[in-house]
Amino acid sequence: MRKLLCIFVVVLNIWGCSQKSQIILSNKTNYNIYYALDDHQYILQADETQTHTYQITKKNLLRTPTQKVKVKIEGETYARLYNSIEMKEFQITVDYDETYHLNLEPSHAGLRVDNISPHTITQIYYLVQKPTNDGKAIEILHGESLLPGANYFWCRLEENNNIGLDPYNFQIDYISGEDGSYGRKYYDEQIYIKIGEQHKIVFEG
Repeated sequence: MRKLLCIFVVVLNIWGCSQKSQIILSNKTNYNIYYALDDHQYILQADETQTHTYQITKKNLLRTPTQKVKVKIEGETYARLYNSIEMKEFQITVDYDETYHLNLEPSHAGLRVDNISPHTITQIYYLVQKPTNDGKAIEILHGESLLPGANYFWCRLEENNNIGLDPYNFQIDYISGEDGSYGRKYYDEQIYIKIGEQHKIVFEG
């Protein structure tokens, strides 16, 4: 009986050895991607690849171990889409001796606004000139402000399904005076932005 027990323990230990599993993220865009794995935050620069390793114990007679990893991810021209709906958060179940590749291809056009003026930007709007658009400008900042002093803001542009064939117009509202009065600047030129591209506006006031 003791011999059988020893054999069982040896077999169990051999079968239960650990192995490294990996999550590999590759940024296929030209701009930053921001992600978190179990609330640990990272920045993946353009054309960069990062590998995260997990020590997973091999399954044995008593258990089949896995590790669930919470993923939160978005980029300046990338979003994970499911049925055209953005899904910033999801979960990966890491199994023994498995490698998970996330190849992050551009999915959106993008906008970056650099505020080098002495004014606070209170709102940014954009309008896509297309037959299906009702002419309503789309708000970007959503109640936030872009402070002066070389601060910048980036976002993905939603209505870009026509792959750069429909032009964009932009508008910036800002606090122009010490009395709290507002100013507004229009960017009326027709700007064409393709998926994977980021248009940059340098706001000088």
